[in-house]
Amino acid sequence: MEFENIIKKLDEIDQKYQDSSKSSEKALKDLGEQQLKFAKELEKLSAECLAMQKKNEEYPSGSSHDLSIGEQFVKTANFSKFAADVKSGMHVRETFKTKSATVSTTTTGITDNFLGGVQDMGGIIGIPNRKLVIESLIPHIPVTAGSMSMVKETSFTNNAAVVAEGGSKPESTFEFEKYNVNIETVAHWTKISEQLAADAPAVQAFINTRMQYGLQNKIDQQLVTGSGTSGELAGFLKSGNYHDYSSAITIDTGDTLIDFSAKIQAAIESNNYAPQYLLLNPMDWTKLTLLKDTQKRYILGGPGSASQKTLWGIPVITTSSIPTINTSTTPATPAKYLMADFSLGAAILDRQELVVDIDRTQDDFIKNLLTIRVERRLALAILDAGAIGGGSWDLGS
Repeated sequence: MEFENIIKKLDEIDQKYQDSSKSSEKALKDLGEQQLKFAKELEKLSAECLAMQKKNEEYPSGSSHDLSIGEQFVKTANFSKFAADVKSGMHVRETFKTKSATVSTTTTGITDNFLGGVQDMGGIIGIPNRKLVIESLIPHIPVTAGSMSMVKETSFTNNAAVVAEGGSKPESTFEFEKYNVNIETVAHWTKISEQLAADAPAVQAFINTRMQYGLQNKIDQQLVTGSGTSGELAGFLKSGNYHDYSSAITIDTGDTLIDFSAKIQAAIESNNYAPQYLLLNPMDWTKLTLLKDTQKRYILGGPGSASQKTLWGIPVITTSSIPTINTSTTPATPAKYLMADFSLGAAILDRQELVVDIDRTQDDFIKNLLTIRVERRLALAILDAGAIGGGSWDLGS
């Protein structure tokens, strides 16, 4: 019964109470029982509405984008049919929006079936996951072809001037360059048991913790260091994809990497770009935080201020996708950095969002195994290399 009807009934009972001063004791008792009945219904309806409101807050309408890839996968109709009969040989294929997918690190839901019936503690003790941050800094553009032809401005001679009345107007000149960006495939597969495939929570956790993470981890690395050859993405640190502003600055005696950062920032801003982030390897950021003055005081504020990673007003993002110094080479390969306006300088071209496949081969059938594959097709397009400052994170010779 709706709120309005219940409240109306209660109001009618209250009116009867007022009109029943001369009624019998039995009539008053009946009115009291009716009032208690409707009050309980009102309380029940309120509780249901509160529960519904809480559920909507946790999972608003159309909120599948808040679920991890694994959760979305096991909730599909195709997987439900497959899980009901894993021996059917049904091929399950689902595609998911990667921008909205979260890479879960929880292993909740892995059951004893994961080890084929051997009793265990539940869950998987996995290796540590790298923090994935690079892709979230870059705009995404959906595309429909295997390669994209793009045109970028390479030079601009600005001859704009104040012109006297009747005078000739000056001409400015632009130069453009056409180039292609190839879409690449990033994928991997593994074998899983039928027991695992039949356990939806286990599949969900496995996709989230290992398969999806492994794919996104590789993409994070490729966005920085991909060579652009042999099917690799053309990463930010590939020659031509960034601008090394170190040639435009002067290193003075006594300069530290803190001074180096400020001068690089000034050089980038002098070229009309506004860097949004400084990306460093965690080891190189730690070296900065440990710098001290002559009185052994921490220059960046010491342990109490380490929670705020900023340098000269620019947020610092630490990720092991950025190479640190490699002393195993001769001479040692210096550490790298990126200081950039990623939203202006680059875009990720999404040809195919993250796809999860489960299928079996003849060999899988014999061994009660299934093959699970996760893949994406994408490219990194450099729109303006001047907005991507990068190079060696050192003071030079």
